[in-house]
Amino acid sequence: MGLNTVLTLRPLGDFLRFDGRLLISGLLVAYLTSYLYAALTAPLPLEWWLDNIVVLAFWLGAWWYRDRVFISVVSMIAILAFLFIHLVGAYYVYENVPAGEWFKQWFGWQRNHFDRLAHFAFGLCFIMPLAECLKSGRKRLPDWIVRSFPVSLIVALSAVYEILEAIVAELVRPEVGAAFLGAQGDIWDAQADMLAALLGSVAGLLLFSVLTRIAANRK
Repeated sequence: MGLNTVLTLRPLGDFLRFDGRLLISGLLVAYLTSYLYAALTAPLPLEWWLDNIVVLAFWLGAWWYRDRVFISVVSMIAILAFLFIHLVGAYYVYENVPAGEWFKQWFGWQRNHFDRLAHFAFGLCFIMPLAECLKSGRKRLPDWIVRSFPVSLIVALSAVYEILEAIVAELVRPEVGAAFLGAQGDIWDAQADMLAALLGSVAGLLLFSVLTRIAANRK
């Protein structure tokens, strides 16, 4: 499968209806199976559902706009990669993810940084799909908007998510709210998470620019 092929924009519905590429179909089946397993076996069910409200909203939106949003195979893989990372984090309530605990012990860190990885992955994995959505719109937008607006949107979404986390921490049972917030004693947790998303989006934007330039040179 050539680079131009995987960067070709196609309706999101092609992937959601399982009539897209075989790889995407397999990843979707693997994700949905893992999601159902995690939902049924999560050690802390309430925290699980609190962490997955946004994911459910994403899938509902994806289904609603399935024939109006155009993205590439690479973007769909990136989205699923982030969703898998979030799936693991939500299952272990982020601060208890085993991989994060291993790195915490190896490097002598004071906290489990898996949540930072998830926020970085959010920026890295969603920058290209957002840029492609703008690029495939009816109105042709300047290139600088296609590349810069997704970065601003990712930072804004990260800020909204941090606000929602704080609200949940106040409204839900204190012990559940604290676990959902996942600050682990870091008073700058929200700002650090937003910074991670920003850095991820910048890295993703650079990767997107390189891939599109290589694809253009191969035409």
